[in-house]
Amino acid sequence: MEITKSCFKCGSVVFNLNQRPGEYDAVCSECGTIVSNVKLEKYETLENICSRCNSREFKARVKKEKDGENWTVECVVCKTSPKKKYVDSELREIDEVTRENLILKDTIEELNHRIGELESELASLAYRVSAEDVTFDLNS
Repeated sequence: MEITKSCFKCGSVVFNLNQRPGEYDAVCSECGTIVSNVKLEKYETLENICSRCNSREFKARVKKEKDGENWTVECVVCKTSPKKKYVDSELREIDEVTRENLILKDTIEELNHRIGELESELASLAYRVSAEDVTFDLNS
């Protein structure tokens, strides 16, 4: 079932979009309350101005699903959905290739961090084994 989202504080159904990399906030245009933080793909956000009529006000429809909520947003004036765009961590618009490179860079950094953790854990285990100074009799 799909419902029109409303502000839990004042009841308004009109929102502004606060852009952030990989997400956006739906902010009530009447009272300024952040109604929801909506997750998107990495390095992706929505335009916060309608590309057709330049309005900054949007309505949100929410569909409940097993794994959460699915948000769809449309301009209150012309019913156009805001365009998705790729942005870096400072909200500068980037192309798809740059986005893919940033995702790869992040993945490599995460893997390097995990390798460092595993190396540290391995060194700790090696130290404990050597501290026990266990000798094994291979003949028994």
